Amino acid sequence: MNVEYQNQHGKKNKAQVMPLALVQQGGAMYLVVQYEGFENYRHLALHRIKKAAVSTFSFEYPKDFNLKHYQEQGNFGFGDGSMVKLTFSISHSAGFHLTETPLSKDQQILEETEAFYRIQATVPDNRFYFHHPQAQALQ
Repeated sequence: MNVEYQNQHGKKNKAQVMPLALVQQGGAMYLVVQYEGFENYRHLALHRIKKAAVSTFSFEYPKDFNLKHYQEQGNFGFGDGSMVKLTFSISHSAGFHLTETPLSKDQQILEETEAFYRIQATVPDNRFYFHHPQAQALQ
């Protein structure tokens, strides 16, 4: 599949990707892909794919890719179903996507400083939310 993807900063990139799975996280949908020439997996937010076209190249679906196992490793933040009220601070550049796709229905975004948001939301209790390099959990 050929895609034109626009990141949160507005930069557009064209790439050839191999679609592996479609995942919903909160209000957003993500396509799990493998970029041509790479071994790792990436997530493309569907609302940021500006163009997509079926390509003529074929690929072999990775034998070791298992969506359930992939999610259990903490990708996409699936947990055991329990919820936690989370308050954290995150830079504007790293947290901009939260203005487009909230973590939860009760999410509140407060301007903490000129460079940081303070976010409050009730989210699934899992490690996904506590390991972002540009975020600091406050509660």
